[in-house]
This record gives sequence, structure tokens and C-alpha cells, in this order.
Amino acid sequence: MKLLVLSVLIIAGVLLFSGYAVNLKDYQVGDLGLGVATSAHKDDFEGMQINQIGGGLEEVIPAIETSDKAPLGWSLLMGNSQLHSINYYEDGDHLAIFHLNSLLRSGDVGMRMVQLSSPNINFQELLLYYLTLKDHGLKPDWIIIGCTYRAFQLTSLREDFQKQLDSLDLNEFELNDAVKTYYTDQHKVISANRNHPTETGTLQEKIENGITSQLEKHWEAYRYRGNVRSKLKVLPGMAFRSLFEKHSFYQGSQTTENLNMLFLEQLIDLCEKDGIKVLLYQPPHPQSSEPFQYNRRSYNACFRKLARIAEEKEHVFFESFETVVPLKLWGMNNSGRLDIFHFKEEGHRILAENIFQFLTLHNRDLYAVQ
Repeated sequence: MKLLVLSVLIIAGVLLFSGYAVNLKDYQVGDLGLGVATSAHKDDFEGMQINQIGGGLEEVIPAIETSDKAPLGWSLLMGNSQLHSINYYEDGDHLAIFHLNSLLRSGDVGMRMVQLSSPNINFQELLLYYLTLKDHGLKPDWIIIGCTYRAFQLTSLREDFQKQLDSLDLNEFELNDAVKTYYTDQHKVISANRNHPTETGTLQEKIENGITSQLEKHWEAYRYRGNVRSKLKVLPGMAFRSLFEKHSFYQGSQTTENLNMLFLEQLIDLCEKDGIKVLLYQPPHPQSSEPFQYNRRSYNACFRKLARIAEEKEHVFFESFETVVPLKLWGMNNSGRLDIFHFKEEGHRILAENIFQFLTLHNRDLYAVQ
């Protein structure tokens, strides 16, 4: 009887794990930043995928190659999860990148746009996006960057961006010494931490790796065990914040901000040399009576610096879209409080309209018909 009960429990556990793991197949830890009714999306325009999430760019290359034939070529929108997430998604909703392309198409404008975004992105990763595009010989006319304040406070290079760094020869780019040294040091750390080939391991390691390989090959859920492990690790923290945290205030680090500014300025420098125009925009932020989530002085100073950088460059621009999305279009985070990053589909439409208005004011060629 005990053996039967144990067998039933084991089978139930395997089935529970399988269902949960497969459900998390596309899970990223960054998804925890999404609100309780917020979801990430990929969008198509005229049969082509126009945005990619996470750290790669191979999915949007077909759209880039097609758009490159348009009279004004193509432009790139980059940023964090705000660009690929929708609050209270309904069938037929679209991202800002879709609405931008629709506006360009309806106005007979000879430009197309694609988007690269990743949850909790930082500027070391944003620069890698550009270097990878450059390595592929892909050159946009404009680069438009949603410069969230939070992006200036993050430093990690995640797996997909590590792969990009692996594939690049840094000597092929005109990088300043500080940026090149940082990437080189990061690559050394990544290489040192990477698993060695199984042939160099012990007999036990070879057997374990062989079993793991077979399980991953024949049991789909097992492939996503890392996602399950990551989700379980953060659940206690989520529960604590939901029950006990009354207000989240992020102080930020000037050192980390300066590091990210270094990489942003390097990106701008490369764009200038490559003849690419740049729009840095302050992303929408809910205008609420709730206490501000950051050090307001540091927050404002960060965007004033971006404005100064733009003033000093001929083909670099800064715009604040902080207040364009009304409060009613924002959702809630996983603690049941105001989500300061993500909004409903109508917010995406509003953001697209503001970017489009900027482009039409700063590029006379946008009025050229195809």
C-alpha cells in the first residue's frame, strides 16, 4: 500500500512539474517586472515580424532586409519591456512599433521600422545590439532609444547578449579604451564560468551529462527546469513585497549611472561616424499622487544630462514623452500597486504618434511619397 501511495505521489509530482515547466517555456526572470495583467508580445506588419524580445536579432533581419529597399530605408526602436508589453491585452491590440509602421504607411512615408527590446535592459546591452547590427552590415537611418531611468542602474550582460559579445571581434570597431576594456573583461569572466566540454570531465560528469542530454532530448519539460528554478527562487520575495512592502523607493547609484552613460555616449559616437541620426526619449511615466519611486533629483538630473548631450550634437535629439500617457492607461505590478513601466494598447498608440510627430518635424524627407 505504501509503495502504491509513493508511486502515485511521484507520478503526480512529475505531471505537475511537466505542466508547470512547459507553461514557463518562454519565461524570463525579467517578466516579473510585468504587471499582474501585463503580457509580452511580438508583432507583425504586412506579414513580417517587426520586433524581437530578449537579446537576439535574427527574427527581425528579414523585415530589415525588406525595409532597406524602401525609399528612406529603415529605422530602429530600442528599449526595455515597455516597448513589447501591453496591460490588459485584448485580441487585436498592437505595440507602438506596429502603430509607427501604420502611420508611416498611411502617410505614404518611405520608411519602415523594426524594434529590439529586452526586459530590464541596460546600455552595455543596447550597445551590443548596435555592434551586432553593424557586424551584419545593417545600418538604420534613425535609432530611437527609450531611455528609462532604471536602464541606467543595471549592469549585467545576460545570456543572449553574452552570445552577441562572443560573436564579435571588438578590434573591428572604433571603441574607446574604457568600453573595450569592460567588454574584454566581461568576456573573460563569461568564458571562465562557462561549462567545459564533457570530454574533459570525469567519468561521473560524462555519465551525468549523458543522462541530462537524453532527458532534454526526450522530455520537453526537462529542458525548462532552469525556468522553474528561477521562478521558485523569486516567489518568496514576491510574496514578501505583496504582504509587507508599503512603498518601493529606488535610490540608484551614480557610479552605475556613469557607467551606462559611458556606453550610451559610445553608441552615439558610433552613430555619428556612421551617419545615423539618434533620438533619445524620456519614456512615459504615470503621473500619480503616489510617492515617486526614484530619487527625484537624480532622476531629473539624468534626463537633463541627456538633453545636454543632444544639444552638443548635430544629429542627436532629446524629447520627453514622460507625461503623454494618461494615468488611466497604466496597470498594476505584481504587488498590486501602480505599474510605472507598462500601459494599455492605447498608450502604445499615443507613444507611436509622438515619435511619428517628432520624425516628421525633424526629417523633411519623410514627406516624400514612395
